[in-house]
Amino acid sequence: MAASVRATWDVAPNISRSIEAVHRLNNLGAVITHTASGTSQEGFDAEWRLVALFTVTGELISRAELFDETDLNAALARFDQLSRPASRLENTASQVAERFLAQFARHDWDGMTEILADNFSSDDRRGVVGAGVRHGRDAQIADMRAIADLWVANFTSTVMATRGERLVLMRAGLSFRDQGPEAFLTEVLGIVEINADQQMVALVSFGLDDFDAAITELDARYLAGEAEAHARTWSAITRSYDALNRHELPPTTRDCVNIDHRPVVAIEEGVLGASLRAVWDLVPQATICIEAVHRLSDLGAVITHVVFATSREGFDAEWLDVVLLTFEGDKINRCEVFDEADVDSAIARFDQLSRPALRLENAASQAYERVQACFAARDWDAMANAIAHNMVDDDRRYMVNAGIRRGRDIQIANSHAVVEIGGETITSTVIATRGGRLALCRSAILGQGEQSGAFRIEFLSVVESDAEERLAGHVAFDLDEFDTAIAELDARYLAGEAGAHAHTWSVITESYAALNRREHPATTSDWVNIDHRRGISFAPGDVSALLANWNTTSDLSNSIEAVHRLNDRGAVVTSVTTESSREGFEAEWRGINVLTIEGDLIDRLEVFDEADLEAALAHLEELHRTARRLENAATRTAEQFLAHYAVGNWDAMAELLLDDMASDDRRRVVNAGIRRGRDVEIANWRGNADILATDVRWTVVATRGERLALLRFVFVGQRQAPAAFQVSGL
Repeated sequence: MAASVRATWDVAPNISRSIEAVHRLNNLGAVITHTASGTSQEGFDAEWRLVALFTVTGELISRAELFDETDLNAALARFDQLSRPASRLENTASQVAERFLAQFARHDWDGMTEILADNFSSDDRRGVVGAGVRHGRDAQIADMRAIADLWVANFTSTVMATRGERLVLMRAGLSFRDQGPEAFLTEVLGIVEINADQQMVALVSFGLDDFDAAITELDARYLAGEAEAHARTWSAITRSYDALNRHELPPTTRDCVNIDHRPVVAIEEGVLGASLRAVWDLVPQATICIEAVHRLSDLGAVITHVVFATSREGFDAEWLDVVLLTFEGDKINRCEVFDEADVDSAIARFDQLSRPALRLENAASQAYERVQACFAARDWDAMANAIAHNMVDDDRRYMVNAGIRRGRDIQIANSHAVVEIGGETITSTVIATRGGRLALCRSAILGQGEQSGAFRIEFLSVVESDAEERLAGHVAFDLDEFDTAIAELDARYLAGEAGAHAHTWSVITESYAALNRREHPATTSDWVNIDHRRGISFAPGDVSALLANWNTTSDLSNSIEAVHRLNDRGAVVTSVTTESSREGFEAEWRGINVLTIEGDLIDRLEVFDEADLEAALAHLEELHRTARRLENAATRTAEQFLAHYAVGNWDAMAELLLDDMASDDRRRVVNAGIRRGRDVEIANWRGNADILATDVRWTVVATRGERLALLRFVFVGQRQAPAAFQVSGL
């Protein structure tokens, strides 16, 4: 951040910054809107604003997070998240164990007995004083009584790790009655396991130096219990962490995704291995273990892990991270790292990844599928009901095109002809949609000819439905005519559902056409481009450089898969990019694009993960709304005061002033000094009206809370003066 600030000073040495509004303030820090203005060394004037989140430790800034000025709600949510106290590590097993120790402190042997299951067993694996395996609740109660008789009265405990709800690893300390809490007689690591009735069924004890053995036992019991339904995933996770503790890279897929969501990124995208090796070089004694499992499924898991490290210089460190892992077979195919406070974000992301991908469909594709089902069933009457009477079928394939056929009866007759040559089924996959009534599909006719044998005829289909959701249009293209098919789809959309926003849609489709010609789309000089995806591919403002690099790709195309929102301001679309590199590597990826226009130019491109459609839609609506007015209680009072001044209502103005109000004029040349009292202030305003004007234009510059505001005043008038004049001030 310091480097960025210095770079800004180099570009605009006279830059000035000010706090415009304070949105949240507490002992942790604040969320503010700040403005910056300056002139570059080339004489270019600029002004911009952004939302900043700061936290402080003592007299120092400990965290700075910057947001777009339209992302105030996100900044406030992040600040509230940071303001919440760290959640306590606990689960049902730890709560049962604490109740057991509380009963012991009261010597409530009956209460302790109720907490132990009939089949309770204890296994003391400490090296010197271990008592071995003991079975039964009575034996455990007898042991606890003996401990009490030896004048050991106090137990303290700390949760070290949890697994699900039924397993916990705790560090327990035992002290004498007459000694302080620091004077422990002994300390022990203990695994507590409970059953479905929330009774303790097992206690396994270890010495403090056997932490690794305790973790291994904890994981083994978890695998045999709550994790059994997802045993493959959990085994892959534990093997991965074993590899990390040997300072080896865990097995990953070739296209493994790694994303670091922490404010200070330690793992660069796509270079997980290099980042881990760099950490091992800095802290060769680093060990890592799983502290808690928040989610576990066949897809993967969300866990909190803790890292214990000692640098080469002898500096000890410990930190927590929340990690999202997904697997393909036994290999990691995704690793996303979050701040320890962002457990909820990690879980939400995991739930998002766990949902099946939404099927691409609309009324047109559904109408086409109904016709296919009627064909497979040879239900010609039902097919007649599924097709519009004025149906138009346009075959534009080069070799076998049948030209244009009009009418429902002709279409059904054509279906009969397909059956006669051996056609059995028609299938389709939706490639793109436009609104509700247009879809582009990849279609296939499958059958068995008497002489030709099995056959499969594939083609592209632009299908259109009418208001009654019947199939009204079909245009067939060869498979290699994808661009032509997309152009037909867009043209029909422009002539139909997109007609009310035809200009917006034309500008957007032309920008995609430019990309596919390897040209930069037509944009405003100050266009905004921001990548909100978790794996950021371009920094804000850098998309032009990215587009320039696309020329190195021998075969790259961009297309709009679906239009989710279209208005005069812009659109939200799902965009698909397919690529074949010069080395023959093929890839396809998709994202949600928010595009806005100014005249005939694109003035904003913001890219979201394809799963973040709702966020993209909300953002377009936010951009579409008029920018919120900067105001608070103080500005509203000032507005009333000036409205009364404009009409000379001195009594109403007086009612808005306190008896002991004070006015302090600190202007350098014409300042009137300090004036006290309501009557004096009203007299001053009357004088202004006589000498200056009652036309006062004002702008809110900044606010603080509800009771303070900084305003810019401009008095405009011509009273007792030969020409119009202005008097301005803050």
